[in-house]
Amino acid sequence: MVKYDDLKNDTFDSFSKIIRFLNLELDSEKINEAISKASFENMKKLEKSQNDKLKTMQSPTGNVDFVGSGKKEWQEYLVGGLKSKFKTEFSKTMSLLGYGNEW
Repeated sequence: MVKYDDLKNDTFDSFSKIIRFLNLELDSEKINEAISKASFENMKKLEKSQNDKLKTMQSPTGNVDFVGSGKKEWQEYLVGGLKSKFKTEFSKTMSLLGYGNEW
């Protein structure tokens, strides 16, 4: 299993595990290239440069933000009773995955 935190903290090793799981063979150079292209900074640049092509997907504010800040902003989308429902349904799984009460 590879967690998001693993990908952030040890990207090369975590991505290599995914590659092996998929029975793919990529050398270190290709893995580093993929990591670079998928980096947060590169994805934000790509999003900004292709914003005009994504106009049909804009929010009411006019933004097209598929790439977030890289923080735990997903919690902001759990409005109303969704956050407590999420905690009720997934607290055991989240604890098993090592997330404790931080989410």
